[in-house]
Amino acid sequence: MDSRTVFVLLWMLLSSISTGIKLDGNGYVDVVIAISSKVPQDNRLVDQIKVNMYF
Repeated sequence: MDSRTVFVLLWMLLSSISTGIKLDGNGYVDVVIAISSKVPQDNRLVDQIKVNMYF
């Protein structure tokens, strides 16, 4: 896992307290992911987030 992925996952964990993310069965619902505007646009990053969301 690269550092950007770790950052996004950490951000999700820390912000989940106030976003209303719910555990539904074996998965989460109402998950919102934001990528900082300081991160250069890279479709591979978005693809990696999509892949890692199913683990």
